[in-house]
Amino acid sequence: MNTREKIAVVLRDVKNLPTLPDVAVKLLEMGESPTSSVRDLAQWIERDAALATRVLKLVNSSFFGVQHEVTSIRHALMILGMAHLRNLVLSSAVSNLFDRDGCVGSFNRKEFWRHCVATAGAARTIAARTNIIDPETAFTAGLIHDVGKLVLDRYLHEDFVKVIQTLDAKGGTMKDAELETLGTTHAEIGRHLAVHWNLPEVLRVAVGFHHEPESAPSRSDIAALIAVADAMVRELRVGSGGGEDQAVDEKLLSACKVSSELYDTIKKDLSVDLEEQVGVLAESE
Repeated sequence: MNTREKIAVVLRDVKNLPTLPDVAVKLLEMGESPTSSVRDLAQWIERDAALATRVLKLVNSSFFGVQHEVTSIRHALMILGMAHLRNLVLSSAVSNLFDRDGCVGSFNRKEFWRHCVATAGAARTIAARTNIIDPETAFTAGLIHDVGKLVLDRYLHEDFVKVIQTLDAKGGTMKDAELETLGTTHAEIGRHLAVHWNLPEVLRVAVGFHHEPESAPSRSDIAALIAVADAMVRELRVGSGGGEDQAVDEKLLSACKVSSELYDTIKKDLSVDLEEQVGVLAESE
């Protein structure tokens, strides 16, 4: 069986692909519902003891500077807010589905996860400044934009090793190395997983087309926004997505309503506190 056939088998046999925990799925649904309440969220989180523990650990960290210990999920939610809590849960859920330690050649799993969290933060900031999408949806899109790399690492590990070997030997982008070695890309594989998870179309587009926004069947502006966030984080050197940086041109910026001046301003703002933001979520396990 050649590599392309093996990939087809993995993608066809979705039973072997990871699934999001019920609480993460429920929180995604609640995030789209205007009637969701703190009480509803608290009840769902309390069903997952490990998650509840992580939430309390986070809210009691120095990052939030609370004066008295927070001991209940409902109180934690009042401090964190629904949006921040949802992002914490999704970050935790996705990261726990895959290995986060060790390296494959130059591909460092811990630094890769930091890159994903940083891209999420940058995407949220760009969305807030441009109003083309809800900032928290942009955060989710940034968080999972490279999930296809995690699928390759876990389910097609030997082939992923070959991709990294090609990357290390020849340089270039991860996408180029994947196409040469596998005949497909992490974006294509990630889009399949997004469908398997029954994620909204906007997230499927962000995952599947962030390297070629112009080819997106819809919402190419969202794919462009994630591409810009990815590039910005690479320039800031927060984490590592693997491969060489991709250039940001005027066409890409205009696709998500970001001027060169706004790009530079956001990048400067993020350079101040992005590392701390990433530390809170990436190390919150």
